Amino acid sequence: MNVRRAARRRAASRAAGLRGDIKLLRGGRSAEPEVLRGRIARSAGAIEETLALGLDFGFSPDPELGRWRGHARNIARAIRGEIEGGRLAEASRLAAELIDTIGWIQRHAPEADAAAAGGPWAATWSGRVLGLAARSLPPHLRRDFVEDQCGNLCAAASRRERARYLLGVLARMPRLAAEGR
Repeated sequence: MNVRRAARRRAASRAAGLRGDIKLLRGGRSAEPEVLRGRIARSAGAIEETLALGLDFGFSPDPELGRWRGHARNIARAIRGEIEGGRLAEASRLAAELIDTIGWIQRHAPEADAAAAGGPWAATWSGRVLGLAARSLPPHLRRDFVEDQCGNLCAAASRRERARYLLGVLARMPRLAAEGR
């Protein structure tokens, strides 16, 4: 299992545990409320630390994934602030929002990981252009498509022929994407 993915899962689990602890404390069903308060305070820091690892993708994510990653970090900070301010109901609500946000990231990060997994073609400008164009394809087809097209480009006899081939592929991308879905 991917270490970052496991860290995101732990952060969501800790957020769920935080919600449970807050519910116990607010309901007055805890025999040791001070112990519970300490655990709640530590949970906020643990969530932030775990997310720091889980959200460090090692590549620049697409704008949508980047936005959700920033949102998760902001929620984690807000949870800590709400707990420090004694607003446990709001901290619990934010923890639920964080769980949903991490769920979205979990569903979309593997796709981004697959898109970012480079091959030798990622070192060339034409390979990077094809990689961007391939984002219109389903994730499981992207790498093979780029590698095939780079192989075809290598067979071109001149720069002009490579440029013509690349432009032709880019012009056909909408049709290729429709066929790939």
